Amino acid sequence: MGSHKKDEGTAFIANVGTDITDATLVEIDVVKSDGTEDTWDGEIYNVQKIKHVIVDGDYSVKGTYKAQAQVTTPDGFWSGDETEFYVSRKLVDD
Repeated sequence: MGSHKKDEGTAFIANVGTDITDATLVEIDVVKSDGTEDTWDGEIYNVQKIKHVIVDGDYSVKGTYKAQAQVTTPDGFWSGDETEFYVSRKLVDD
């Protein structure tokens, strides 16, 4: 099952591949298929992952999205690998 436009409450998980328990800020930078840029708030999840719960507007357009984890620690700032995923339309719109 994939991501669908207007999904809300779904967890988006970004695996950063290293222990981020000392992070002071975790976010996910997103570029939507129409070029709109957004930053999603996140929380540390299972030591090496960032979790963001999808809210209204996150999946506002269908198409290919790009996402990149951003992590700030007391030692500095770094970015994770860029990933792509597809948001499709719902079969029946409300």
